[in-house]
Amino acid sequence: MNLEEIKLEYLQDELKQDDLHSDPLEQFKKWMEQILKAEVSYPNAAFLSSCDEQGMPDSRTVLIKSFGDAGFRFYTNYLSKKGRDFTHNNKASLLFYWKEFDRQVRINGFVHKCSRLESEEYFNSRSRESKASAIISPQSHKISREDLIEQYQTLLEGDKELVCPTHWGGFDLTPTQFEFWQGRPNRFHDRFQYTQSKNSWLITRLGP
Repeated sequence: MNLEEIKLEYLQDELKQDDLHSDPLEQFKKWMEQILKAEVSYPNAAFLSSCDEQGMPDSRTVLIKSFGDAGFRFYTNYLSKKGRDFTHNNKASLLFYWKEFDRQVRINGFVHKCSRLESEEYFNSRSRESKASAIISPQSHKISREDLIEQYQTLLEGDKELVCPTHWGGFDLTPTQFEFWQGRPNRFHDRFQYTQSKNSWLITRLGP
């Protein structure tokens, strides 16, 4: 299948270095507020990439539930493919892409588990159905659909309190590098990279 005939054009305004915040988290917050105001679909969806013991990369979409000084937080099954990858290599990357604004943000950093209390607090805020799914799903492992449905229904039919399992919880990706990309006409894109330098961030313009 030849996809060369698909032509895309970017018509957004220029992103200038003078307009960037010196703190990449504040710059990300600024963009996220604009995305939320515009009611873009799945504004907190990001592509998360990990690597296994052999260095083979793997990517999937996750929903970022919060971000701040601790990093960008998402929740998952610790026994999943990404969870197992992080036990061997805690380096990871996130990619946010908002096509409505022709923007993307790339974030590299290190992943670590958040506290058990924080995981339990978030788990307890979820619906009973979502709790049941997290408890019974052997994420990334071979399953029988019929057995999974039966376990799910059995769990929901009871009146037992659904407790956060030890194999489920949050991860924080603590950034060491950001890149803000703004699509521009004729592929003359604006790209700015933030790199940690002691207690500050060094901002560099990159070629399109």
